Amino acid sequence: MSSEQTRKSIETIIAEHCLVASTEDGIAILCPSDDIFLTLYISHQDILASQYVGNGRMTVTIATEERKFSFSPADVTKKRKKSSTMLPTNSLIKVISDQELAQEVLSSPVPAGIVRMRDSKVLFTNSLIEQTSACKPNDITGLRTEDLWFPDELSKYNRALLTDVELRNYSYKSRLFNGQAAMFKADVRLVEYRDDLCRLFHTHSCEKISF
Repeated sequence: MSSEQTRKSIETIIAEHCLVASTEDGIAILCPSDDIFLTLYISHQDILASQYVGNGRMTVTIATEERKFSFSPADVTKKRKKSSTMLPTNSLIKVISDQELAQEVLSSPVPAGIVRMRDSKVLFTNSLIEQTSACKPNDITGLRTEDLWFPDELSKYNRALLTDVELRNYSYKSRLFNGQAAMFKADVRLVEYRDDLCRLFHTHSCEKISF
């Protein structure tokens, strides 16, 4: 994705999902979810600074109801500081290339893939994904998974990732694409892929449940 495409993507996310308000020292971007907050925080401070800040004395604040992070244009060229809400620093979130992603996912002995955080869209999986999704690999790519989650499970999952960046043997309840409820156990971590914040997962178990 080119820098211009990235800028337009960020503009669209903010226009469609966020509220932008003036503050005493700059601009506040109020995000409706941790997913969008993470997308703006991790990868795009330079774009936000150039778009919203008119001079070096102003500040951009990215916030949800539970957390916030503020920075000035001068901070963009420096190491980003961890805020009081214990946000993960960029040094903990690695950039992964197409080649690295394909090698990791395709060589995984368990169902694996990558999901974009801002819209829960499946970007890439291995052939084993049908075991834990009831959906063939070619059909699942491009689908959004947010409607499969039970209330609060996705928010809990994302908050855990936001705090720890990498989760081992994380258990959660969700649905397969055929509507079947299941308990999953997976290793998952945040990565930056093609200028987007994503979660890379390896699912170790999927046990069907009923209510």
